[in-house]
Amino acid sequence: MRGTLRRRTLLLGLAPEVGFTQAETVEIREASGIARHGEFLLIVDDSQHGSYFRFHLKGETGPMIELDPNRLERVPLPHSSMATDLESINVLADGRVVVLSERLRAMFDAEGAVADYGAVLSEFGKRGMEGLAVRPVGEGTSRAAVLWEGGYPQYYDVPEQLRAKVGRQALSPIVQVHDLRPSDRGVQRPSTGFEPGRTRRARTERPRSKSTTVSRSRLSVASASERPVGFHRSAHIAKLSRPPRL
Repeated sequence: MRGTLRRRTLLLGLAPEVGFTQAETVEIREASGIARHGEFLLIVDDSQHGSYFRFHLKGETGPMIELDPNRLERVPLPHSSMATDLESINVLADGRVVVLSERLRAMFDAEGAVADYGAVLSEFGKRGMEGLAVRPVGEGTSRAAVLWEGGYPQYYDVPEQLRAKVGRQALSPIVQVHDLRPSDRGVQRPSTGFEPGRTRRARTERPRSKSTTVSRSRLSVASASERPVGFHRSAHIAKLSRPPRL
């Protein structure tokens, strides 16, 4: 009788309450970020929220790797189900897997928000946070760099009253660098005294400038400890500019 019920249930497309579970189909639709962690590739999909994918590299020789759905594993972030529009993934020095949400302009791990980057890195005209790099600096501390992509905003996604002013101008990319200790969680507008490409100068020398511009790319490197982060005070960080002449 039980076998008959199970067969009838399957024919009806229903799952019986006891003794049967339907397998989840694991599929990556819009891969947006990747990192390696030991023998695994970690991947985020910006069409999926609150989770990432893990792919075992056993037997892979490259250079091309096919992400066979049968070998993919979805890893949920139990306390970060609200993390949407995931654009990057990495691993902190203390072993935590973290993902970057463009829509929420924040970093998340399995236990919730790790860092909130404030309004200055919010999405604007479909331009927002796209990249995350991490390196260990000792004692379980990580130095993280997050990238706000810049570029030309989507004209009709810019508020109407701002279109004439900035709708057709390129926005400078921004890299914000900060440290995260193993115990850090829920950090608001993280900051650090470190600024890439800089060395400390004697007091008698000319004061350091507030930003670094890299060649033609106009890549502004912002240190939040020197620049209070806030949309109303951000003109010197996220300055608007025309593309450089070639």
